[in-house]
Amino acid sequence: MVRYLIRYLVPFLLLAAAVGCGGDPRPAPAGLPPVPPPGDGQTLDPAQRLDKTMAELTPLLKLKPEQAVQVKQILKAGEDKKAALFAQCEASNNPQEMAKTFEQVHQVDLRTQTALSKVLSKGQMEGYQEYLEQQRKRFETRKRSKSKSGKGDKPPATKPVGKPGSGM
Repeated sequence: MVRYLIRYLVPFLLLAAAVGCGGDPRPAPAGLPPVPPPGDGQTLDPAQRLDKTMAELTPLLKLKPEQAVQVKQILKAGEDKKAALFAQCEASNNPQEMAKTFEQVHQVDLRTQTALSKVLSKGQMEGYQEYLEQQRKRFETRKRSKSKSGKGDKPPATKPVGKPGSGM
């Protein structure tokens, strides 16, 4: 019986302890939402993304409260239109449809910027353009780092060992 415990149960318990139960060992402070798992920042829903964007833009552009409300409405309307376009595009694998969708998305972005220019001052609009450029750079950096890490890439080719026909 003791051998059974040592042979099977102890390794199982060690494995279970090493793997863990999947829970976060850090308890959430009282009154705050639980801490998301590390690296889970990319799973924001559209409303959370909009809130995050507004939290960044409000101090950056020094938005007045009434401007913040208008900017949020304009950005939300643009994001909703783009989401609808992408949803239509997902059903099709046609490259021409995809190109058409990306052109429509670009037009939505231009209309969004036109609407924002009616709410924001010239200096605020310049700040918004700089913010968009920073976002593009962040996106490109993340994209490059993912491709360098090998995510989604083909496995590396293996080199043949020895000369052909040499038996090695």
